[in-house]
Amino acid sequence: MHRSVRDTLTNFAGNAFAPLAALATAPILASGLGVVGRGEVAGATAPLLLAVSLASLGLPSAVNHWVARHAAHTRRVVGLALAVSAAVGVALTVAITSVSRAVADGDGVVAGLIGLASVALVPNLAAALLQAVAAGRHAWRLVAAERFVTNGLRLAALLAAALTGTLSGEFAVLVIALSPIVGATLYLPLLRRSVDAPPAERASARAVLSYGGRVWFGALAGIVLTRLDQVLLLPLAGATALGLYAVAVSLSDIPLVVANAVREVTFSRQSTTTDHAALARTSRLTGLAVLVACAAVAGVLPWFIPTLFGPEFAPATTVTLVLLLGCAVSVPGSLAGVALAAAGRPGLRSTSIALAAVCNLALLLVLTGPLGVHGAALATLGGTVVSNGLNLVFARRTVGIRLSTFVGLRKSDLAPIRALLPHLRSANP
Repeated sequence: MHRSVRDTLTNFAGNAFAPLAALATAPILASGLGVVGRGEVAGATAPLLLAVSLASLGLPSAVNHWVARHAAHTRRVVGLALAVSAAVGVALTVAITSVSRAVADGDGVVAGLIGLASVALVPNLAAALLQAVAAGRHAWRLVAAERFVTNGLRLAALLAAALTGTLSGEFAVLVIALSPIVGATLYLPLLRRSVDAPPAERASARAVLSYGGRVWFGALAGIVLTRLDQVLLLPLAGATALGLYAVAVSLSDIPLVVANAVREVTFSRQSTTTDHAALARTSRLTGLAVLVACAAVAGVLPWFIPTLFGPEFAPATTVTLVLLLGCAVSVPGSLAGVALAAAGRPGLRSTSIALAAVCNLALLLVLTGPLGVHGAALATLGGTVVSNGLNLVFARRTVGIRLSTFVGLRKSDLAPIRALLPHLRSANP
């Protein structure tokens, strides 16, 4: 338990730096490029982020799962995943370039930026696989270091360009697209470390691709929940609305730092050794932490957004509040999805996301017209509730985890943290 808590805290430190860097980066982009320019950069990078999810085929999760089961799988699994990802990535890069003008709604500037960002697709796919190896090896200090490098480099480069008056949409797109590739070089030594012990079971190509495919099915649907809104918002509501929404998303992601750190560590741990009691306790503690974080962010929004981003971004306040509501209720269902994936049933979690995606897309098309950017936020909230609710239902029926065990803090939940405190104090005299 002590190691699990330490790993979570380490991963939290790395995850926390990402939104903090994004928070510092957001006003740099907003002031340097304006609302329209910020929207153009968001519109140009959204297809890349969408394509990374689309072309991954669920292989990062498969690599994490198989490496966590036994590190001797590493080279075989990574080699297979890299070959498949590269082939799919090249094909998708060509496709993105071909439809860039249509995605940009005829805007030549945005179309050019989309093509520029798409060149980084294959290297970004490789970076995701390397990070999955580190997660499967429980190398959370290395993961945290990579995230510091990736996000620190992005912040430093954009700040330097803004201070020297050279910040442009092209430069911003290149920095956003290439920084994960630079950070991922930290993972390369993991591939050189051999593990001599034979694996408990063979990671065959069929087994790896099967697991990845079941995850990928959910990833495709998850695109609708997390990425497609920013792609469609440009033609549906314009660059100004997308600029506001990009700011709201960056702020609402702050409380998810806690949930993401916990989910990543928990998935690797549960893939290695199943412990539903520990998983339920983790859900209860994480749910409380995320709720407190959401309330804290919501409390400062009315002052924070106009002051830091400018008065023209004030409408993003209510958009952010809607997105924060989704964050606050998402933890139990998210960790129920972890239980399903770690138990070898990622297809059920994918089904939850797929059904939620249908709800999200329908709401997005219906609500964006009359409500604009607020309609997109409500669509995301609806999809979040459906996805996480179904995860809980499936976890109850499949692995026997009851909803009641995932919510409501118990007195005993704090015992592992209290037991860890003396070790933290002795490590930091």
